[in-house]
Amino acid sequence: MSRSSRRRCADDDAGVGRWRTGGDAGFARVEARHPDGRMAALTNPVVLT
Repeated sequence: MSRSSRRRCADDDAGVGRWRTGGDAGFARVEARHPDGRMAALTNPVVLT
């Protein structure tokens, strides 16, 4: 099952996002997008142990 969360960064492009997994997540990844929706960055999956 896929879960997602959205956070909006401040105008100075700085931001911190925190979330908790349900304990059953095997990995996490982060997408960063420009305000118009274009992709800015995408991390590789980070394995959660």
